[in-house]
Amino acid sequence: MTSGISGKPPVDIPNATPEPMAGPAAPKEPTAPKSGEFRIKDIPPGSAVLVGTVAVFNVAGRVCAAQAKCTHRGGPLNEGTLDGSTVTCP
Repeated sequence: MTSGISGKPPVDIPNATPEPMAGPAAPKEPTAPKSGEFRIKDIPPGSAVLVGTVAVFNVAGRVCAAQAKCTHRGGPLNEGTLDGSTVTCP
């Protein structure tokens, strides 16, 4: 009699068929970001995107975020000019 990993005899499961071993997983097709999501690679350095009510900036490869609405003029900051880490509202 053979024994299983636990030292106990293996259990036969009637009508069970072994599933084939899975091979390497096929690469998944990229999916579009959901609402409120973004991909960092889609924001080139020196630019911004609007994500919900947040302006997300790529400042020299670093991601920064701020409320999207300018506090003094009410303009959309994601449409403003980015100079280093300073954004000027449009």
